Amino acid sequence: MIPLEPQGDDVSNWMAQARTGDEQAWGRLLEHYGPLLRGHAQQSLGAALRVRVDESDLIQQTCLSAYRALAEFQGESEPEFRLWLLRILERNILQVVERERLAAKRTVDRESP
Repeated sequence: MIPLEPQGDDVSNWMAQARTGDEQAWGRLLEHYGPLLRGHAQQSLGAALRVRVDESDLIQQTCLSAYRALAEFQGESEPEFRLWLLRILERNILQVVERERLAAKRTVDRESP
């Protein structure tokens, strides 16, 4: 019988396999952490930004950034990996917030005489 929730050893194995280029293991990791990333993105963006920013785009960018930087990940444990992913997501959220802030400022600047 397959467990519904992956065990810590499963996640550690997926991490090790993903580091060797195993795309299925990487897919399992993303499937496992997707709900965490989505919930964090929704909470961090807030209602006002969620209208203008799709959290799916943020999650996709986070996964792509993590994939590209996987060889640089120095952690060994599941909690370290989870925090690493969340840091990447937070960096992406901050970039979106800054981009939206600048876009709003440009709009206001255009309205000035």
